[in-house]
Amino acid sequence: RCLQAGCPDAITRLTHSPPVETVDDVDETISLPLLGEMAPDEVSLPVVTLILGLLDSINPCAFFVLLFLLTLMIHAHSRARMLTVGLVFISFSGLIYFLFMAAWLNLFLATGGIR
Repeated sequence: RCLQAGCPDAITRLTHSPPVETVDDVDETISLPLLGEMAPDEVSLPVVTLILGLLDSINPCAFFVLLFLLTLMIHAHSRARMLTVGLVFISFSGLIYFLFMAAWLNLFLATGGIR
């Protein structure tokens, strides 16, 4: 009911102050490189997550660490070991990102940020 007609402001009743003006129409478009303008309220949460994850995947710090690990493994003279180290690094990076995103999602769900 309040979403359709608006709710009375309890604070103004208690303080006898004039009601605060609210902005109904806020431009919430986001400008993304290579993708252009995007309105998050018009796109589903999994799509927004996928887009932001793809944009974040170009991480120079992770590339540096991976290259550092692989250069250390060159001295092992084993392609299988280099591949194993690379796959373990990528797998754990993905797992850590997943845990962080799951924690953020749970925080938003707990605080009512996502309905």
